Amino acid sequence: VGVQMHIGSQITQAEPFASAITKVTPIVRQLKSKYAIKFFSIGGGMGIIYRRALESGSGQWWHEHDPACAGSAFSIRDYADAIVPPLRELGIRILVEPGRFLVGNAGVLLTRVLYIKQTAEKKFAIVDAGMNDLIRPALYQSYHEIVPVKEPITSRSTSGV
Repeated sequence: VGVQMHIGSQITQAEPFASAITKVTPIVRQLKSKYAIKFFSIGGGMGIIYRRALESGSGQWWHEHDPACAGSAFSIRDYADAIVPPLRELGIRILVEPGRFLVGNAGVLLTRVLYIKQTAEKKFAIVDAGMNDLIRPALYQSYHEIVPVKEPITSRSTSGV
């Protein structure tokens, strides 16, 4: 028996976790004394960035890059430094959810461009993969980096996929 806290997804700063833990810890302490709970699960995993994903897998990258990342340097050390101090005195098992940080940038979708479709407004690359393989961009305009496995003979162009 334990307590689960989930503050959201794709959080790329440690402070929201520390703030939530500060607010929930008194409740956890009270439940531990009354019901002998055994664990506190800290939910909502560490977020990742999808732009420049191949380079951004380390906390060092976050510390070195543009103003959009300022204050968002997020490594496992940053996360631990923020959450461990208020949790030490609880004396119960602490569970953490790694979220996308652990595996989000680890996979690839390998697909082939079958042909290019030109409309009056836009150019589309028709590929041999479907929305079921990568629905996030269509669902809520998320970004996923596309890297050619084989460099094209012609110049690159921007297309919808």
